[in-house]
Amino acid sequence: MGIARDITERLEAEQAPADQRDELESLNAQKNRPFSIIAHDLRTPFNSLLGFSGILSENAADFALKDVSEYARMMHQSAGQANALLENLLDW
Repeated sequence: MGIARDITERLEAEQAPADQRDELESLNAQKNRPFSIIAHDLRTPFNSLLGFSGILSENAADFALKDVSEYARMMHQSAGQANALLENLLDW
């Protein structure tokens, strides 16, 4: 003689927290994706600014005026890109 039980509901109840955890992890990853992109896009022009300004501050005496002018132009361009991105983010 044996006893038969339907344990489908119990198995589904045990699986539900794992499914919810997976869904929350996926939603969290989707939420973080725009912030990753924004962080990368903001770092790029600032890294250029830091790099060029560092080169100029350490070696300005060794450069011709034309080279200093070119580095200043690149720094200005990077600052403009960072400012435009920041303005877009603030408007958003």
